Amino acid sequence: MKVHRSKRPPSTVILAVIAVILAAAGTFAWLVLDDEVLTRTFSLSNFDAYAKVYFDGSANEENYRNADGSLSVDIDTPSAENYIGKLRVEALYKGRGRAYMRLKIVEQWKKDDGAAVKAFPANISIPFNIAAPYLGSDTGDQAKWYDNRQQDYCLYYAMRVVGTNNTSYDTIPVITAGFNQTAFEANYLRDTAGVTLDLAIELQAVQINRYPQFWGIDSLPWPD
Repeated sequence: MKVHRSKRPPSTVILAVIAVILAAAGTFAWLVLDDEVLTRTFSLSNFDAYAKVYFDGSANEENYRNADGSLSVDIDTPSAENYIGKLRVEALYKGRGRAYMRLKIVEQWKKDDGAAVKAFPANISIPFNIAAPYLGSDTGDQAKWYDNRQQDYCLYYAMRVVGTNNTSYDTIPVITAGFNQTAFEANYLRDTAGVTLDLAIELQAVQINRYPQFWGIDSLPWPD
């Protein structure tokens, strides 16, 4: 796995990146690199992208939206409307500009007293079902999602995207049905009573030659 050098994005050319972000206000500063503010919205003249996030079977997602724009997620009750296994995410984009996209998933695990807790070991990620996952045998640019969450909390779409038009969005599924509940229950800390989970999810799209500046990486993470 490649290791990337983190560097702060330049502040003078922010229009070169899209970060259409679901978190309406605030940050998870204890997890977000470089104190990145989740409320920023950047635009690119000929490309637009955002993440559609919802719970399968529910029409009441806003009931679980926190003041900072994150989602409150139930981790104990599969029948709950906002159970973690019902989370669904799609990447939507339009326009004719070429871009790379990544989905950032920021987790905030808390106890009843407000203290932050680490609910997964460093080498474990929440076992969402990733649509078209980039496999260990894959190399090069492919229409698949490369899971780099252990490094930077992100899933990368390992292919340049180009919108087919400027009036309607194309859709790429990211997190779909098939959550591995058994693996989840085996790995998160059940001995931490009163633990809750909030998720902030953002889709970031950037011009293909701008990812070093705005994503703070020297090379794209999937294998050549």
